[in-house]
Amino acid sequence: MSHEGTTIAHDHLRGDITTENKQLNDYVLLKSDGLPTYHLAAIVDDHEMGITHVLRGSEWLGTFPLHVNIVRAFGWEEPIWIHLSVFLKPSGKGKMSKRESAQAMKDGYSIFIKDMQDLGFTPEGVLNWSALMGWGVAEDDVLDMKQMIERFSIDSLTASPAAINFQKLDHFNATHIRLFSTADLAGRLKPYFAREGLNVNDDALLKIIPLIRERLVTLDDCISFGAFFFKDQVSPNPEDLIAKGLDAKQSAEIAKKCLEILSSIPSINHASTESPMRTYVEESGLSPNQVFGILRVAVTGQKVSPPLFESMEIIGRETCMQRIKSAIEILEKM
Repeated sequence: MSHEGTTIAHDHLRGDITTENKQLNDYVLLKSDGLPTYHLAAIVDDHEMGITHVLRGSEWLGTFPLHVNIVRAFGWEEPIWIHLSVFLKPSGKGKMSKRESAQAMKDGYSIFIKDMQDLGFTPEGVLNWSALMGWGVAEDDVLDMKQMIERFSIDSLTASPAAINFQKLDHFNATHIRLFSTADLAGRLKPYFAREGLNVNDDALLKIIPLIRERLVTLDDCISFGAFFFKDQVSPNPEDLIAKGLDAKQSAEIAKKCLEILSSIPSINHASTESPMRTYVEESGLSPNQVFGILRVAVTGQKVSPPLFESMEIIGRETCMQRIKSAIEILEKM
């Protein structure tokens, strides 16, 4: 190819890109053993497969003139070339470095697909999030794969680089989790419970999902909100068992009263449990936060949980009573 003149290559997003031929490198297309290099092989392969549109990252713009000239040298019809914008780090200034990627991982995010899966991000959430970066549709549109395919057009793509926004990833992931059926979500959550060594009762899991679904941003959030359902024992922080404004002895007495109430109930369900507990709150002059706070920590092992009485119904009467007894022992030793 002559080093004189220019090569004009047309990109669908960027228009005509003109390069002086003298600036083009003299690339090796065939190696000494007769095998083609990537640049030649890829172009021939695309042609043989009938590729009509070549979509690739903007980092390939440097070899764009070479690839165009190879196609023209063969006398083939050019495909439509589209060089997509790269994803920039959240600040919008440059790509993410290894150090920045490591920090994102510590914060519960990643730009690597395997990491995203381990962190509990769903394929639907990740696809929705990534598809809207560099695509000229509303940034908050929640789309499934079928809708993305129906709405996609190369004319709506943009050449401007998009900054990674992990908060939007959270938004899309949480939204798609809420759209999953209960049975579908149960199947997706089970591996995360299993990873923690928990044996999951399928019937119980189906009952738990309506209690935790709205709280989940990622699938692995099920551990924070649901692991206590499947544990033999919970290990509450002793300080968390002490209600605000009370001491350990007073909190122990409240736990004992809760145990007494449960002992008088043949079976635990929302209706049979909440009513006598609220009666106790009213008669004792204590606040609901004090009584239910102690009960919540005793039964779930944590200060924040799904709805208390619905959770107790799933856990079961005997397990709830045993956990309250253990909490009383902890309080009496303080």
